[in-house]
Amino acid sequence: MTLLIDFLESAAAYIHERKERSDALIRHYRTSADPDIKKEMVLVRKEIGKKNTEIRAQILLNLDEFRYLHKYYPELLGVLMEDDCIGKTISKKSWLLEFKEIPANFAASKLAEIRNWRLQLKEVAKRLRRSESVKSLLAKYPFLHGVIMSNMDKSDAIDALKKSDNALNKEGWLVLISSSLIEIPLAKFISKLSKYQGQDYTLSKDLSRVRGHGTIAEVSALRKLQSVRRKKEHFENLIIQILLANPTFLRELKKKALNSHSTRNPLLRLANSVTPHTVRERVWLDEMKKRLED
Repeated sequence: MTLLIDFLESAAAYIHERKERSDALIRHYRTSADPDIKKEMVLVRKEIGKKNTEIRAQILLNLDEFRYLHKYYPELLGVLMEDDCIGKTISKKSWLLEFKEIPANFAASKLAEIRNWRLQLKEVAKRLRRSESVKSLLAKYPFLHGVIMSNMDKSDAIDALKKSDNALNKEGWLVLISSSLIEIPLAKFISKLSKYQGQDYTLSKDLSRVRGHGTIAEVSALRKLQSVRRKKEHFENLIIQILLANPTFLRELKKKALNSHSTRNPLLRLANSVTPHTVRERVWLDEMKKRLED
């Protein structure tokens, strides 16, 4: 059984080696300005970026195991999050560790409450950027106590408001990905995806009419098509990430896809394209104990 922690430790070792190579190349380039060295520097940076993308993908595919690590071995997970090579990437997904299913009636009211708080934070930030002082805003908005302090200058207060808004945004997403509400963001992004799929079809036909002529029209048509396909891929990735954030919902959706005769439903198609890794909690615990003993 391959464990998530094995992948993460291997990824850390790989990135560490690549960073050492990058540092060596930078030192060499400073003394030689060799264009071949510069090309290798770019390549190494891309390799590091690709590995970080793999880490994010593996965490989502193994989200149950990621949560088990947090539940049973929080100190070990903390060490990984502090690692110079992979800590920042892992930490960006740590908000998913707080996910819990929420009843539909409570989820809707909680989401409305979070949206209201965020609107108020944006209004406060606008007032700060104009002319109002931190002290006067604290008097008008008591909920700001604990977010900003009266002795803060405006720039620090605005940074604190942004930090609070980011935290509320993550809290809102934890509500949105609950099974009772997850179809809301999915429907929004499926609508965007359908729009770009339609544009892809139209632009593909346009390109086929001018292809092979080497004209400005052909170059323009190709660039438009490539731009639309990048946007289409972006929304496909967003939808897949949302589905993977709630493995239970995704598994139920995959069952529905098996019983469906529709091959044109984009949500069912994307659900079928990805499979979250399933591991029984007790089996995983036994494997972890063996690994740590070894």
